[in-house]
Amino acid sequence: IDKELITSLANENDIDIFSIAEYDESFAINVMMIRKGQNVGQINYPLINIVGEKQDILMSFISGYYDNNSVLPKEIVLKEFNDEKLEILQMYLLSNFNKAIKITIPKIGIKVQFLQNGEKNALDFLIHNKERIEKHERLTIDALDKIKSILNLKRLNRIECFDISHISGQFAVASMVVFEN
Repeated sequence: IDKELITSLANENDIDIFSIAEYDESFAINVMMIRKGQNVGQINYPLINIVGEKQDILMSFISGYYDNNSVLPKEIVLKEFNDEKLEILQMYLLSNFNKAIKITIPKIGIKVQFLQNGEKNALDFLIHNKERIEKHERLTIDALDKIKSILNLKRLNRIECFDISHISGQFAVASMVVFEN
């Protein structure tokens, strides 16, 4: 892919490529970032306790991804997206970020290879990290359920943590961390 990357994407702008894989009732999304024609990296995101169609899961993930990411590409590459959902995603990006982002569903070429590579990487990530992902779930979600049970709460949407420090009674400093949902 490297030689093709250099020749095919040399004049391309910023592109984000989203691939999704499913394994044993879990999903992972691979985000590959192309900047100025160069593959600058990819990240796998595990999704636990998610139910739905791949397109819906991917659309929800993309909207959250860009809500938390200040760098918007000129193009997004996806696999198998129906026209209605594609239009909804484009409208969402335009209305929330005031930027028209091209969304491509390639049929042939290097972008298809990138999608396939991303899907394979997401699947490999799920297979090789299943135990670690389950342990993380036990340490976070199960722990929150236990706190909720101990405190007899119906739901736990927000946790506030405070730390107040001082040096010999002077120079007080405080911090607060908030966890939501």
